[in-house]
Amino acid sequence: MYLYEKPVKKSFENSHILLEPLCLKHAVNLFNAASEDPEVTFYHMFFGPFDELENMQEWIMKESMDTSKFTFAVYRKQSKKFVGTFSVSEIDSNYGTAELSSIWYATSAWGTETNLCASYLLLEYFMEKLKYRRLVWKCDDTNTRSKNAALKLGFKQEGVFRKHKIIKGRNRDTAWFSIIDDEWEEVKRMLENQINNIM
Repeated sequence: MYLYEKPVKKSFENSHILLEPLCLKHAVNLFNAASEDPEVTFYHMFFGPFDELENMQEWIMKESMDTSKFTFAVYRKQSKKFVGTFSVSEIDSNYGTAELSSIWYATSAWGTETNLCASYLLLEYFMEKLKYRRLVWKCDDTNTRSKNAALKLGFKQEGVFRKHKIIKGRNRDTAWFSIIDDEWEEVKRMLENQINNIM
């Protein structure tokens, strides 16, 4: 018996973005997206770059079989392309908490509506539908782009765990951000205003 409803793996969609549960049918499109500027795209990630399509297929199989998290392929309607992946991990239905994680996009999708609209779909699902108490965003403290993205979405920075992880041979200080249920209505209005102003 869980205190909070367990999330269901399904597709999410709005007028700009489609999120589909990740599977092998996405491999070719995601490999192409990952190949735009792989060293930059995956510098801060625990996985990637993907040198061969087979590497992407193996990673997708591993992700799709991991029952501890949900990973989605992100389809950008304006470009008519799958442009990256987005995960929800650390899902705890006893405490109503989860983490938006392992987010990457093709560099051509950077600075577009992609992350705003994809994030909103999942924030709304967990905070509005499932009534979760807390959603987390973590990233390398040197990843300025990710930290700025979190703040733009309404996450508040909580602090930094020093030497928290090792990533590709480098020490990683991890910056922590969160949105809690008390803040959701204000954050929701802000995000919807941003989405409504997309040209």
